[in-house]
Amino acid sequence: MPHFLRGFADDLRVTAETLARQRELIEEEEFSFSLIMESMTEGVVITAPDLRIRFVNNAAAAMFNLRGSVSGLLLPEVFLGHGLQTLAERAAGTGEVQRGELTQPIPGRSERCHLVVTAAVLKGAEADRPGGFLLVLHDVTRLRELESVRREFVANVSHEFRTPLSIINGYLETLEEGGVGREMLRKSISVMRRHGDRLNRLIEDLLTKIGRASCRERVS
Repeated sequence: MPHFLRGFADDLRVTAETLARQRELIEEEEFSFSLIMESMTEGVVITAPDLRIRFVNNAAAAMFNLRGSVSGLLLPEVFLGHGLQTLAERAAGTGEVQRGELTQPIPGRSERCHLVVTAAVLKGAEADRPGGFLLVLHDVTRLRELESVRREFVANVSHEFRTPLSIINGYLETLEEGGVGREMLRKSISVMRRHGDRLNRLIEDLLTKIGRASCRERVS
């Protein structure tokens, strides 16, 4: 083989080896990226600049009951409503990470999910144009449900406690005024004892419910 052809062949071999190594590095990076994304408990959505979906991890798909590939579809088409789109556009407009809490419908289901969403702009090839958007979704549905139950529970307990306490305080005020006959005194003591017993039962019931709720939380 002529010398110049041998040199050309060597150059081709080196180029081929370099390209093969670069391909291996790209595949390794893609594998690492997928591994990280799919191990996250938070939902991750990556879109193109026009809000067409490029990537949705398993957590986000589970949150929204997604089936099959949604790549190439517009963000509002898949995640019904414009909440996520609004946050992404706000991030693009300000150039800063945006956070917000949204209540989103779930496709194919009657319930809705509560999300704390972080939206950030991905850098593109051109400095003045975004390369896409990254949306991180934290599902706080269970937390909001528990907060609602807690508020309702506190309201109910407050009402249950106020009634016997008001009655007891009323009779105490009457006794403090003096001039109460024996029959009225006996009735006052009887009524206060009855409502005092009611308060004790309410407290015992409250402690039992708290104990059961703590057990359920530990089990779950």
